[in-house]
Amino acid sequence: MSFIETVDNAFLERLRLQPKRVTSWIKDKVEAKHRRSSCDVASLAESGQLFRIYLRQSLILADNFSCGIEWKSPDGEWISLARYNGSSHPHTNKLDLKEMKNVCHVHRITVESIQNGWEYDNFAAPCDDYSDLEGAKVCLSRDFHVDDLIDSLQQLRLTL
Repeated sequence: MSFIETVDNAFLERLRLQPKRVTSWIKDKVEAKHRRSSCDVASLAESGQLFRIYLRQSLILADNFSCGIEWKSPDGEWISLARYNGSSHPHTNKLDLKEMKNVCHVHRITVESIQNGWEYDNFAAPCDDYSDLEGAKVCLSRDFHVDDLIDSLQQLRLTL
């Protein structure tokens, strides 16, 4: 049985609450329509869990961005725990059919999404704590306890 078949809400919350530190930075990559960047992150807990934070910013639309955190499962799979998206597109949750139109929103992994075979982080909720990529990074850092992500914004700065 794979890990993802046995995951529960308590474990997901422990992953979120673990203090984490950035271990390495990957330089910006400019593509045709987006600029991307990422960093590797490790838990400061004894478990030594590995994470990755990624950023994507449209070069065309300022409100088209995404900032997310992934976790490396024991199976070696990178699993998205959360995504902080801009307001450039609508989103409908499969679980409750709630639709959000052009507002910033945060996707979170849910056990229900896993059990139903949906994208793990399909469930999203509107969020007015940020309006741009810089603000999304602050929220991700706060919510997932990545203390040095904000202190090192110059290293992971994506701007138009």
